[in-house]
Amino acid sequence: MRDVGLDKAVNGIIEAGFLHSGPICAAAERFFVHRSQIEAVMDKLAQRLSTLNIGSPLDERTKFGPVNYRQHQLKLGEFFAKTRAENNTIIHGGNLIDRPGCNVEPTIILANSVCDTLLNEETFGPIATLLPYDSEEKLLALMNPTA
Repeated sequence: MRDVGLDKAVNGIIEAGFLHSGPICAAAERFFVHRSQIEAVMDKLAQRLSTLNIGSPLDERTKFGPVNYRQHQLKLGEFFAKTRAENNTIIHGGNLIDRPGCNVEPTIILANSVCDTLLNEETFGPIATLLPYDSEEKLLALMNPTA
């Protein structure tokens, strides 16, 4: 919402969408952000995600671990390709990491419309897709047709 504090919003998105690298049923993937807040939220999210050390969960320095298996990692790569094909904006991440493990960059996508793939398919990955809205009425209209 327009009046939510920036840190509170970003902390909530990180907790809801990036805990356990994303592959849990309760992980949020779609975030509707008031247009007046979208730039600040994207900037702060990108800043926070860029500080995460990605790697093995056995390494104490790691703050962001891999997804569960190679096929899942490759499927996330396909989602990134669809995102690019739909001309969505990748704010941060959007790549598979080529090193041991099934690592994927934590990713922030700015969608163009509620019809975009990542607003309608579950990725079970570390992907947060944002879509701006202008009013509470518009927000309800955007949210209701999605599953």
